[in-house]
Amino acid sequence: MTGRRVAYLARLFAAAGFPDEEAHRRGLLAYTVCLGHSQLAHAVPSALPDEAERGHYPDRTLDALLMR
Repeated sequence: MTGRRVAYLARLFAAAGFPDEEAHRRGLLAYTVCLGHSQLAHAVPSALPDEAERGHYPDRTLDALLMR
C-alpha cells in the first residue's frame, strides 16, 4: 500500500512538471511529511503548529514541496 501511495504522489509531482526521479523523491518526502504529522499529532500534539497557524500549515508544506 505504501508503494502505491508514494507512486501516486510521484505521478502528481510529475504532472506538475518535475522529472521522474525528482517527482519520486518529492512524492516520498510528501508521504513522510504526512506520516510524521500524524505521528506527532498522536504522540506529541504540542509539537504541531498552534491553532492560529494550523490552517496555513498544509499550504506552506505544499509550497515547500513544489518549490524549484
